[in-house]
Amino acid sequence: SCCGTAPKHLGHVADVGVARYPDRLAHGTRRRNFALTFLSNGWSTMSPHMTTHPTPPQRSDDAPPIADPPRRTRLIALWVLLGAVIGVLLIDQVSKEIALHALLTGPTTLAGVRMQLVANRGILLGIPAPTGLVVLATLGVVIAALWSARGSRWTTSLAYGLLAGGALGNLVDRFQDRHFFPSAAVVDWISAGRITFNLADVFLVTGVALLLFLPAAQDTNEAPRIAV
Repeated sequence: SCCGTAPKHLGHVADVGVARYPDRLAHGTRRRNFALTFLSNGWSTMSPHMTTHPTPPQRSDDAPPIADPPRRTRLIALWVLLGAVIGVLLIDQVSKEIALHALLTGPTTLAGVRMQLVANRGILLGIPAPTGLVVLATLGVVIAALWSARGSRWTTSLAYGLLAGGALGNLVDRFQDRHFFPSAAVVDWISAGRITFNLADVFLVTGVALLLFLPAAQDTNEAPRIAV
């Protein structure tokens, strides 16, 4: 009967259609994927002639490995900091020993610079202060400088190194026992009018000036941003 043979005939037509025209189903799937991609990504990922599949975005795994500049920067800053502290300390102590032996007989002038020995029991540039307070303040300055230099650029680490090295240079003088120089005193030997100072003071002031005039240090621990 017609009612009994129709489903079989329709099913046969459907099967024949799929078997005979399999590319229609695939073509419809491609058009649907094309429309979805177009709506989600826009024209930027489409082919110029809109006849090919959209170019898939490049996977991050395909990108070449990127070096770790923050780690390298931190290592450079650390070596600059340590080099500045040790270098300033050595230069200051050697210059003071030379000045102690050369100026022991009296003041002298070299290249227009007056040099004379002065025992400084105060702080920077001869400002009077108790010895205990000076030692604590100096240690605080050194610790703060070393702590603040963490993760900084090498220029900022250099400034902190000059500051810490200069403070340590004057602190070491207070614990040295020199037979021909007063104890618990800093050796000042460069005279400029009423002010007498040493190379440690010069380095210390230079470090402070660099910190004031250098741009603010950036956080090198932050991972570099990559444009996609």
